[in-house]
Amino acid sequence: MVVTPELKEFYTRKISQAIGNDATAIVEAISRLVQEASAGISNFTELDDTPGGYAGDELKYVRVNTLGTALEFATVTGGGTVDISGTPVANDFARFTDADTLEGRSYTEVKSDLSLNLVENTAHSTDGHTMTIDGRDVSTDGTKLDLIEDNADVTDAVNIASSIVGVAGKTTPADADTLALIDSVAANALKELTWANLKATLKTYNDTLYADGDVTAAANLTATAIVIGDDGAKGVKASLATIDASGNVSIGAARLKTTNLVIKEIDVNTIAIRNADDSSYKSLISDTLRVGTVFSYHGSSGSFGTRSVNDAYVNFKALITDGALAEVARIQGAADPYFQATLPLRFSPIATASLPATPVEGMFTYDGTLDKMVYYNGAAWVTTEGAGGGDMLAATYDPASKGDQVLTISDLENPPTEDLATKVVTSEYIFDHNARNATAAVQGHATAAQITKLDAITALADVTADNAPKAHQASHSPNDGGDALDCAAAAEISVVVAASEGTADTLARSDHVHAIAHAITDNHLVTVDGSPNAAEVTVWTANGLDGKTYAELLALLYTAAVPEQLAIKYPAALSADGKFFATDSMTGTAGEQIDFGEAVYFKAGDSKWWLAKGDAAATVAPMTGLVIVAGAAEASVTIMLQGIIRADAAFPALTVGAAAFISAATSGQLTTTNLTTGQFQKAVGWVKTTNVVVVTANPDWNEVD
Repeated sequence: MVVTPELKEFYTRKISQAIGNDATAIVEAISRLVQEASAGISNFTELDDTPGGYAGDELKYVRVNTLGTALEFATVTGGGTVDISGTPVANDFARFTDADTLEGRSYTEVKSDLSLNLVENTAHSTDGHTMTIDGRDVSTDGTKLDLIEDNADVTDAVNIASSIVGVAGKTTPADADTLALIDSVAANALKELTWANLKATLKTYNDTLYADGDVTAAANLTATAIVIGDDGAKGVKASLATIDASGNVSIGAARLKTTNLVIKEIDVNTIAIRNADDSSYKSLISDTLRVGTVFSYHGSSGSFGTRSVNDAYVNFKALITDGALAEVARIQGAADPYFQATLPLRFSPIATASLPATPVEGMFTYDGTLDKMVYYNGAAWVTTEGAGGGDMLAATYDPASKGDQVLTISDLENPPTEDLATKVVTSEYIFDHNARNATAAVQGHATAAQITKLDAITALADVTADNAPKAHQASHSPNDGGDALDCAAAAEISVVVAASEGTADTLARSDHVHAIAHAITDNHLVTVDGSPNAAEVTVWTANGLDGKTYAELLALLYTAAVPEQLAIKYPAALSADGKFFATDSMTGTAGEQIDFGEAVYFKAGDSKWWLAKGDAAATVAPMTGLVIVAGAAEASVTIMLQGIIRADAAFPALTVGAAAFISAATSGQLTTTNLTTGQFQKAVGWVKTTNVVVVTANPDWNEVD
């Protein structure tokens, strides 16, 4: 170690400051000792308490070891090295632009970085400074802006609003609570106003607008109306209801609501009582219900009746001309309730042609064409007198007390069983339907010779012509009729026969049923077995015909062994471009646009079909085929693995009879030219004609040497 004059001067000054001016001699002594101790040492690494060399310790620094006994090299930890960006100058501030780079920033730039452009420091001193903020000078003590009194509130309106919103709210003010008020009389000075004074002031003002007393009294009503809600002029909302000077209450579109019910307007002609959530109609109970014009019921079903009280009734009354109300009819509650017509019941005459076209059994009315009461018996409209017009025996007839009389017999189908000889008639018998008169001399029964036919009808004529005989279907019923028709049992339909009228004297009932004996034999009928659906294939079963889906049909076909001596024959020629015959194909997903007739390969990596090309092994092996249903990327496509295909556009000029290879020049194209060295030759079939290829399944390929 060399002790230089400068080093001696440095230690002398430091030691002198510590022990006084006599340090010079001490420094000289120490210098000599150091000089002697370090004789022959000219390098840092030659010291006995330092590292022995610098190799491998580049960019490290020197530090005392952990034992405090020697020096050592150590690696800088923390941020590492820092780069300098730009050209800093004296008094610049340092700013990191990223984790490893510093740049110099001037005072003006730092103000902009900190958004302090409105603060301008115009002077500096050791005990104070002057600063301008937004054009105003800050006082020398730096506590406030000039012209603002000490401790004045300098918060702006936004901060005031934030402060008010940020504090807790109070729902019910107390009389002693205060509000801020700008006093316009006192030069807009800020004053406080108690809640009690505010209420008192408002009451005094409102008392000038509204008179005391009952607002429902006529004297307190205005010339127009009392408004419940608001009239809209104050900008709050339109009125909910009004009461006019006559006491009329108008609620407009609002609803009159009780605890559980509401009364609301349905339309311009209808008002209704509804439940509270307005989802159903409710009842109206009244001692007397008076209807002005029409009482109507609009439900799909319902009832009009009495209360649930024994012997209760509903009375129907009408006004007698210039008199009181009189009962016309009533609905009477009883053990067997009934409808009572108290006064004569009148039916409006209805012409026969206007009677209901689709009547219901039991309908009853007056036929204005026949001038008779009629009813519907379930099959036809009939008069209440029956088909013959009445029962003579039910009539009161006393020949002993009568003089000459005319006896009318109306029911010829059911003649009287009494002996007419006991009926003394001094005139003659007259039969309805113009039956020929008996002679006046006949006393007792009319003879057969006298009553043989109707007038103007020849003997044995067909009297049923335009006047059908009385309905008598029931008498011929095969079940219980007095003159039942003979009916034969339905025969089994077992074989196919020719149509025939038949010769039997018996009739068949309208609901008779034929049994069909199905059998899979000649001339027999077959029936559907199971539940086939549209587009299914018909298959014979032991019980007839059943439908099978294509999947079910294929399952049936594949379960059977293919017979010997069976060959699939390709068509001799395909009729047009785009035609094919596939004996083996499969559907899949296109990896890109593939068109009809193009050669494709199956990529195992994504399970999609891509255009094949013989320039790489991956694009020809192992599964290849030709496209028969084209599609874009991600579309469903169909690939022929074996068969015959015609593709005029897709196939180039191919050599007839040659093998068809996947082209190494054009993706998806076939070629009959042998491939060259380094290409991958894969045959997909052979060429039948220049535009027809017979496709064969072939997983093999080879690289051309």
